[in-house]
Amino acid sequence: MIEFVLDCLVRTSVQVALLVVAILVVQRVAGRWLTPRWRYGLWLLVVLRLAIPVGFELPGGGIDKTVAEWCLAPSGTGERDPARARLTRDAGFIQMPVSSPRRSKDSESERAAKKHDEVTAVPARGVVASSRRTSTHRREPVAPIDWQSVALGGWAIVAIALVVLALARTLWFHRGVRRSVRVREGRALEILQECAARIGVGSDPVLVECPFVDNPAITGLRRAVVLMPPGLADTLDDAELRHVFLHELAHHKRRDVLSGVFVHLLACAYWFHPLVWFALHRLRATREVARDQEAIHADPQRDPLSYARTILKLCEGRPARSVPVPAIGLGLARTRVRDMQRRILMITQYGKFARSAPLIGGAALVGLVWLGFTDEAVDATRTSLSQKPDGQLAKIEVERHMEPPAWYTKLERALDRPMTLSIDEMPASEAVDVLRRTTGLNFVVDRDQIESVSDPDVSLTVEDTPLSEVLELLCDQVDGARYCIAREAFYLGGEDMPAVTELRFYKIGPFIGPNEDPGPVGDRIVDLVRTYASLRDTWTWDSDLASIEHWNGLLTVNQTRDMHRHVEAFLNRLLNRGKEPKKTPSKWRARVAETLRKVTSVRATDEEIGVLAKRLGKQHGVGILVDEDFSFEPVSVQLDEVTLGAALDWIASQHELRVTTDKGVLRIGQRRPTPRLEFFEMGALYRTSRFADRGDVQSYVEDLIRNRIEPDAWDDQYSIVFWKDLALVSADASVHGQIRSLLAALERAFRG
Repeated sequence: MIEFVLDCLVRTSVQVALLVVAILVVQRVAGRWLTPRWRYGLWLLVVLRLAIPVGFELPGGGIDKTVAEWCLAPSGTGERDPARARLTRDAGFIQMPVSSPRRSKDSESERAAKKHDEVTAVPARGVVASSRRTSTHRREPVAPIDWQSVALGGWAIVAIALVVLALARTLWFHRGVRRSVRVREGRALEILQECAARIGVGSDPVLVECPFVDNPAITGLRRAVVLMPPGLADTLDDAELRHVFLHELAHHKRRDVLSGVFVHLLACAYWFHPLVWFALHRLRATREVARDQEAIHADPQRDPLSYARTILKLCEGRPARSVPVPAIGLGLARTRVRDMQRRILMITQYGKFARSAPLIGGAALVGLVWLGFTDEAVDATRTSLSQKPDGQLAKIEVERHMEPPAWYTKLERALDRPMTLSIDEMPASEAVDVLRRTTGLNFVVDRDQIESVSDPDVSLTVEDTPLSEVLELLCDQVDGARYCIAREAFYLGGEDMPAVTELRFYKIGPFIGPNEDPGPVGDRIVDLVRTYASLRDTWTWDSDLASIEHWNGLLTVNQTRDMHRHVEAFLNRLLNRGKEPKKTPSKWRARVAETLRKVTSVRATDEEIGVLAKRLGKQHGVGILVDEDFSFEPVSVQLDEVTLGAALDWIASQHELRVTTDKGVLRIGQRRPTPRLEFFEMGALYRTSRFADRGDVQSYVEDLIRNRIEPDAWDDQYSIVFWKDLALVSADASVHGQIRSLLAALERAFRG
């Protein structure tokens, strides 16, 4: 209930702010093309949005997901059904709700007791242990402050106080009206009855001389009660009295007294929002102008200049006290000179507004309804506000144990240097020598480990490919080979790399909500980092030197500098909901795609795949690698005027192989493309699924993706997990495209 109310207040406040700004822009641009009635109608949209605490989907969509979650949530503790929390198939993650379940008091007490019983802490690597005194007195853990409840309580107290104050003023005002003198005969009463018949008020109005008002006003929900200061009627002529009464009776005809009470209650509810008070002030001002137009229209003379002089006469020499809520004055109380000038100008423009005002006003109304009443507008605004210029995305704060030396920074930057290289069936150790001569950098090869796999031949044909991808491509062709930066050189060898580890602290506070337990959130982030920080296993987390743990909003990671770069990049992407700084696209991707579209002719009879691939690669200037297990398999193909991509697919299909693109080369084998991590927004899908909670939607989407898109790959190479309202999918670009299309179709289906 608390989360529902706060979510409604926040979402409504955002949309009202957007609506107010948009109305001001529309009125500024439209100018005289909008009539006073249309201006008043646009401000009524703000009142309507404040009165409706939920947003809607257009067209035919469901209500805001937060409302459905609140209405359909189980009673009691509010904890989710344990059956809904199931393990994902890829890494054993548990799907968690947005707000973490609270731990029982017993478990918290036991944990606190264990901490007090510890005499010394076991020191971690590089960390000095601190001693603790034992204590026989065990304090109960202090419950965290529920700031949502505090905020909601403070809001309710102020809102109730404002309502009580308004009610007290209303009772005082009504007591004064009942004690006032009712006018039962005379010129003023006759003019009032004539005006009531002319403007279309059914019941006879009541005229009261009330000392509690300084200017004419009206009150009464069923029967109009016109309030006049004592002696004011004697100072006005018949035409001026007619102007005053027509204006006040127009308020009664449009039920402005009742709507004024409702508007004041909304102002009490949104007392914290300055734009709400501003919008309601503009609403009252435009309402007075609209009633001026109706009064002039009902006046038999229809003289706007005479009406304007009446308004100015009432302003002269009279105090400007506002009337309480159940009454509406003539709009003269606390009126700025600029507002009065605008009002007089609108009065004098009576009958001169453009005939196309309904068309312009209707178009503005449709746009403002979308902006103020749909969840898509809030999502679009949040997305646009979160899209900052490149280099200004939010970043995780990192505290380093030591700064990297200059030589490491130099080699790290060299990894992004593009290279053009052609190596044909050359031993791996000699290929590294070619890299050394080409780049001018130091490369150290562990020949013992390379020779343990017979120093296999490698082939590289790359163009404008970063050095990091060239090294990964080289290591892929040598079983068990890896590379790292160590001792002022690039090292290529096996698992026993001489990489130096470094301790860093990542502040993960931005991932932890105000009412979330840091423990489960930290566990979740640890699992995500271990799995997705680097999809290529450059350094195992199970090594004696590598470690990752969390405590008190800090993620403590002891890893190589190269792996730290991946960890920081992943956490930044997670913080920015998948966004990452724009990079210059690799030229090799466009070059390989263009090569695959080239038209060629292929003829082979029982020719080895490796030999045929080498021939086609030289012919089209692209590297084509064939897995060693299938390099000697024979193929027969007779194709004329086909694209190279189609020809390679026919060649691979004869042995149930696949063609993939990897780092500027083409591969033929059983391996799938190297998976990449992609983030998918699930918020809109959660809101459009009206009758299912978040956990059920996640389970349904995951089963749908696993069963319909590459079902054989999810248990081995691809994975999908959910983090709050994001889906993290590790797969190739083709699978990402299919998932994006599926989620869009599913969202449309839920809306319909």
